[in-house]
Amino acid sequence: MRRLVPIVLCFALACGSDAAPTQPVTASLVGTWSLHDINGVVLPALIGQTATTKTEMMSDLVTANAAGTYTALAQLRTTVNGQVTLSSDSDAGTYSVTGNAVVLHSDNGSVINGTVKGNTFTVASGGIAYEFRKQ
Repeated sequence: MRRLVPIVLCFALACGSDAAPTQPVTASLVGTWSLHDINGVVLPALIGQTATTKTEMMSDLVTANAAGTYTALAQLRTTVNGQVTLSSDSDAGTYSVTGNAVVLHSDNGSVINGTVKGNTFTVASGGIAYEFRKQ
């Protein structure tokens, strides 16, 4: 037993570390993100439909910069009684990232929560999941 104590003590000292504990890594949203799918449906994706009208999301690009602001530009296709119209919708605001949690504060007053992990940025709004991929 006396021989075991020095061996255990040496092992404990060798495995110890005086390095500072690591801090959680904060993910980055900086860059351009392209909408890949809505609720798992790859674009173009149907986002609204009535008996005579159908609206599809064609694309959505979100560009976030290091200053904590973003812009978004979506392209939509609306078909009313067979007549197709293309339109765009834009948004801008600020964002913050803590760990991998993202909070977007739109200039229109809405707040959208999401996550960023590697090359995937996901937001959920109104029960709908939007998955973006980094370009």
